[in-house]
This record gives sequence, C-alpha cells and structure tokens, in this order.
Amino acid sequence: MKKKKKTKKRIRKTIKKKIRKKIKKIKKSLKNKQQLIKNIEFQDAEKMKKRIAKAEREKLVQLEEAGKLREQRAKEEQEEKERLDSIYKERIEKEEKAKIFALEEARRLKEQEEKINQPEEKKKE
Repeated sequence: MKKKKKTKKRIRKTIKKKIRKKIKKIKKSLKNKQQLIKNIEFQDAEKMKKRIAKAEREKLVQLEEAGKLREQRAKEEQEEKERLDSIYKERIEKEEKAKIFALEEARRLKEQEEKINQPEEKKKE
C-alpha cells in the first residue's frame, strides 16, 4: 500500500511539475505576445507620428502658398488701383484744361466784344 501511495505521490509531483512547466511556458508565451503587441503598437504610434508630422509639413507648405497668393493678389490689386488712378488723373487734367481753355476763350470773346462795343458807345456820345 505504501508503494501505491508513493507512486501516486510521485505521479502527482510529476503532474504538478509538468503543469508548472506548461504554466511557465504559457506565461512566457503570453509575455512575448504582449511584448510583440507593444512593439506593434509602438510601431503604429511611430507611423502615426510620422503621418501627423508629414500632414503638418504639408499644411505649412499650403499656408505659405496661400500667403504668397494673398500677397500676389494684394499687389495686383494695388497695381490695378494705381493704373485706374492715373487714368482718372489724366481725365481730370484734360477736363480742367478744357475748362481753362473754355474760360480763356470766353474771356477773349468778351474782350473782343467790349472792344467792338466801345467805339460804338463813343459814337453815340
């Protein structure tokens, strides 16, 4: 009977050892898998960071281009305003010259009329 107990004990011991070994293997495997998952997550995080950095760089480039376009549009608007201003100045100068010419012409005609009217007034007197 003692033999049976001893053998049972031995069997239980070996089974326990095997179970412990399997548990250790499973724990080790689980730890490795968790480490792999962390590595994959880290790699995904790195990829995501790179994508974000790239998107930010592209955004900056687009903002710079938009700024350049705004400056160019403002410059073109300024040039157009200056061109129109010069056209209006020329028109105003032409109109002023025409008025001055008309006034001089009217004054000259008035003087001529006065010269003509003066001898007639002398004759009447």
